[in-house]
Amino acid sequence: MAVGSLISGALLHRLGWETLNLAMLPPILLVALATLWFRLSAYPQPAGHAPDQREG
Repeated sequence: MAVGSLISGALLHRLGWETLNLAMLPPILLVALATLWFRLSAYPQPAGHAPDQREG
C-alpha cells in the first residue's frame, strides 16, 4: 500500500492533476458500463413485460 502511495505521488508530480483525471476516465467508464450491464442482465424479463416493470 505504501508503494502505491509513493507511485501515485510521483505520477501526480510528474504528469499533473488534469492528466491523471483524464487517464482515469476510461477505467471508470468501463466499470460503470460493466455495472450497468450486470444490473440489466440480472433480471431477465418474461415475454410480454416491458423492460422497466418489475413485480415484487
